[in-house]
Amino acid sequence: MSLFVLKLLSNLALALASMAIGSAITVVVIQLRRRRQPVHPTDQSRTEDAARTQAAVEQIRQLAVDVANDVGNHSETMEGWSAQLDASRSSGKAGVLEIQSLVEGMLDANQQLHARLKLAEQKIATQAEEIRTQESNAKTDALTGLANRRLFDSELSTAILSSSAAGEACSLIIFDIDH
Repeated sequence: MSLFVLKLLSNLALALASMAIGSAITVVVIQLRRRRQPVHPTDQSRTEDAARTQAAVEQIRQLAVDVANDVGNHSETMEGWSAQLDASRSSGKAGVLEIQSLVEGMLDANQQLHARLKLAEQKIATQAEEIRTQESNAKTDALTGLANRRLFDSELSTAILSSSAAGEACSLIIFDIDH
């Protein structure tokens, strides 16, 4: 019964790690797709925005690598302890205290991995918020808080694609109010 619980805890830890890595990879892929849009070289703020976004993406990528390493190390540790537990049980020399010590060690390792995964999840959430902030800043004028040309172009492109997909006509009327 205890081996079943240990394997269950190990599988739970691996599932949590996979979820964290999957979330990080999703954020990275989304940002890479957004990065493909050309940045006008004379616009300093766009260049700074791209650099901050790239830094956030790199931090998430590194975090995913670290989580994968943590899970790999944890898995190796669990396999070693599981082998010790099996050897102790099959030899018939296993005492209750020895088995209890092995199980406590496994549970402690699971708790440590869980804490590292929780920290990684918090870092990913922080980076995702930074990316959302950068995206919002990139689409609004800092002085007025109004939508800028980048958002206009994005919305126009979306409207054209949507009307084209629906087989509908699309029109645009622009008024120049400042000559």
